[in-house]
Amino acid sequence: MRWRCTCLAWSAHAIGKITAALLERARNALPAAAGHEYVALLARYREYFEHNEFDSNHPWSSRFARRRESAPASKIAFLGFSDSGPSWPKQAFAMTVATGDDAILKYVIRYIDRHTDGWENWVIVEPFLKRCVVHFGHTVDYVSRVLVWRHLAKGDLDTAVWGDILAAIIDRHGRIGNDSEVCWAVYASAILGCEIAAESANHIVRNCGALSIVSILNCVEEGLTGLSVFASARERIRLESANGAFWPVILEWKSRQWRGHKHVNVGNDVIDSLVSREALLFDITRLPLVFKDIGKEDFDVVENAIEDRPSMYDDDAPSDQGEDEDNF
Repeated sequence: MRWRCTCLAWSAHAIGKITAALLERARNALPAAAGHEYVALLARYREYFEHNEFDSNHPWSSRFARRRESAPASKIAFLGFSDSGPSWPKQAFAMTVATGDDAILKYVIRYIDRHTDGWENWVIVEPFLKRCVVHFGHTVDYVSRVLVWRHLAKGDLDTAVWGDILAAIIDRHGRIGNDSEVCWAVYASAILGCEIAAESANHIVRNCGALSIVSILNCVEEGLTGLSVFASARERIRLESANGAFWPVILEWKSRQWRGHKHVNVGNDVIDSLVSREALLFDITRLPLVFKDIGKEDFDVVENAIEDRPSMYDDDAPSDQGEDEDNF
């Protein structure tokens, strides 16, 4: 019974529908034999939601939008510090820590990107991006897009500093096998021309999945990390064939004819056919979609770092914003 009451209250909270009336219905639904313990439990839930001013009609994105709209008009104050209180990026960090939801920070990055003057204050925005990617790993895909865009479109990115940050991310997430973080950080490092320590590359080979291994082996080919990584990768797939989870590694290895490719076992007719056509999975030189069909000489006209993409928060903006409504 306690489990049912707890699930009722907290699942209602999770979908943003908790109300005093709902809690009252849950209390009334309890059988008399349930005793005062469960009534007290629901009372504590109700007190919590009332104390924290939980608003069932406004999820965090709407609350954030209201705080953002009330920020000072000055972009410096808007993104950094002001006498009126903490900036909305700081509030976003607080909300992220409180909810454990990295999507809040990704929302902020998208907001900055959708307002082209946001990147004009790079000296303020850059530390924000550093804090995002170091402490909240799931933001690495957006941060990597911004870094690549800044490097190609503006040419003023401090690649030495960012190279060190990306190296630390690759090493940490490579040790614990976080494929998404590794792949994006490796990609950004490759575009920026930042070297990756062989030790970190070997952590990726030993702990990560096939696509991460493919990405780091392409970096070996580009001279961004040590040749010893090939030996580690050979050992990792020594007993594997293309019938298993490492087929992307085997396909890429055979098609690119990396060192020792003759000793890599395929064992799958479909993959063998793809190898004969020199099929590849990974293109380390491919640029983000915002540069699609744009010549290198015109990179400086690209204003956004992140391509248009659907978001579950697209309809959260207040309906009375009209033409000024932000589309995230």
